[in-house]
Amino acid sequence: MVVLVRYAEIGIKGKNRDKFEHALVACIERSLRKHDVKFSKVRRMYGRICIETDDPCPCLKHVFGIASFSFAIPTGKTIEEAFAASKQLVAKLSENDSFRVSCQRLDKKFALKSQEVCSKLGEMLRAVTKAKVKMEKQTVDVALEIIEGTIYLLTGRTEGPGGMPIGSEGKVIALIEDDSSVLAALLIMKRGCEIIPAMLKETDLSLLKEFACGQEIKPWHISAINEIDEIAEKRKALAVVINDTFEKIRSIDLKLLVLRPLSGLTGDEIANERNAMQC
Repeated sequence: MVVLVRYAEIGIKGKNRDKFEHALVACIERSLRKHDVKFSKVRRMYGRICIETDDPCPCLKHVFGIASFSFAIPTGKTIEEAFAASKQLVAKLSENDSFRVSCQRLDKKFALKSQEVCSKLGEMLRAVTKAKVKMEKQTVDVALEIIEGTIYLLTGRTEGPGGMPIGSEGKVIALIEDDSSVLAALLIMKRGCEIIPAMLKETDLSLLKEFACGQEIKPWHISAINEIDEIAEKRKALAVVINDTFEKIRSIDLKLLVLRPLSGLTGDEIANERNAMQC
């Protein structure tokens, strides 16, 4: 059994794609170890990251860079092998039920095109169940992906947070003043930055830690904002992120570049982003 990880933005990085894939693999490995998930290997495949494990890895929901992931069964390299594995999913269907076969062929060298795979496998499954084939509102969805010559049978799909893997960009100081500061820091983490919290007051950082993929979130306690430049010099940070919104833009007297990810969001959008991160 394996977990297949899909990514979105990384796929358009061209010649730099390897860098971002390696960063995502590192984040995944740290997250799995942090949550005591047993796995034998995390490896890059064409268009996917493959985790060799028998655990469904729910912790991946908090790894930036992941678009979605699925628990999957490698069935083999032929339609007959895929049929042998997938007929278990439709074994209890009757003529009153329905199913759909979907296929994504990442390996363009595979002998059959995606539509041909769906057609042939669908006919084989229909013959043993008498169930109808429906493209919408079906009883069972038989989902396949073909990667590096192997047909994988997917069992479900879980959405990830998207964005870029932490560590693919530089370090950023996060000025932590309240819960909205935590959201601003998370949005910069989602762009691939490693966050270093500088706290003016005690604030719950558990959400930052959840998305940090095992990286240490160790806050610096400060009494004034101008102390941030010194922290940035010590930690080699390139910018500072603050919680300013469109209604409240402050002038910050620092040498660092100041990032304001909340300034382009409405109040409702900020609330939606916060709720999405907390799910």
